[in-house]
Amino acid sequence: MSTTMRDEITAEEQKAVDRVYDCYAKRLAELSRSSIAAVSASGNDYVANRKTRG
Repeated sequence: MSTTMRDEITAEEQKAVDRVYDCYAKRLAELSRSSIAAVSASGNDYVANRKTRG
């Protein structure tokens, strides 16, 4: 396998990894926002919610 071909394959693999990390970051942000929204909607802060859940 030539160096050029190996570089092209590596570049394509890196694009795929970058897409996965982008999706992960977006989903993590969505989950974080929904957790913050749930806490805000309950009128309790994080500590109060943890005590309630026990």
